[in-house]
Amino acid sequence: MKTYHQDGNHRKSPFSGLQKDYEAARPQYPLAALEPIKKRCPLPRLICDIGCGTGKLTRQLGALFPNTKIFGFDINADMVSAAKNVGGSEKCYAVSAAEDLPLAGQSADIITVAQAVHWFDRPAFFREALRVLSPCGVLFKIENNRNWKRSAFLAGYEDLLERLSPNYSRHYRGFDGAGEAKQAGFRHVTTKLYPWVRKISSKSFEQMAQSSTRYQAALNANPEASETALNTLLSTNGDANGQITVEYETKVVSATLCSKPE
Repeated sequence: MKTYHQDGNHRKSPFSGLQKDYEAARPQYPLAALEPIKKRCPLPRLICDIGCGTGKLTRQLGALFPNTKIFGFDINADMVSAAKNVGGSEKCYAVSAAEDLPLAGQSADIITVAQAVHWFDRPAFFREALRVLSPCGVLFKIENNRNWKRSAFLAGYEDLLERLSPNYSRHYRGFDGAGEAKQAGFRHVTTKLYPWVRKISSKSFEQMAQSSTRYQAALNANPEASETALNTLLSTNGDANGQITVEYETKVVSATLCSKPE
């Protein structure tokens, strides 16, 4: 019998127990989406990666900025522990809420948040980001979004979740993050999209699904139906080598108070 992960306090630690699957199966972020960070701020003093999970983006930032101090913060102790086990010496991981960071004012030149801002109290987070950022610092909000509009397989996966995962909607990231940043006080906000494709095995996609709180909710509510639906979807969409094509559109929103052009 499989163990399906539940968490009594969904707001604070929805990913408890999922860190192994998360680290093994979740994708990194395309380099093309990260290069503008380097271009915008080539010599940052401090980078703060909020909602860092197991440190996937944090480590990529470490490769881009090998001489910069990088902090990774996450509300979930399991994720932070996994990040510490994988991360390098240039990174410092700690448990912290996104809305109350243990950093001095105007101390960070770059703040990143990847795959996580929809979990936050966003108005409080934007206020905290404005407090922590240096006068010309930049906030980057990054999301690897499944491009279900271009993929029948991914549309089928979203159908599965909407049918079997209570209260799930494929539009859960449909809020206007750029508009919210402007409303919080950021003056210069831009949005860019980066489409890309990832080919993975059916087993890897299943493991990636296991790392999702949305799929875990489906398993808790409808275990047999969820497993059967996912297995059927995977078996009918793999290629001759058993590979699944996953189309992504990485969305990057950058926000700053500085008048310096990008």
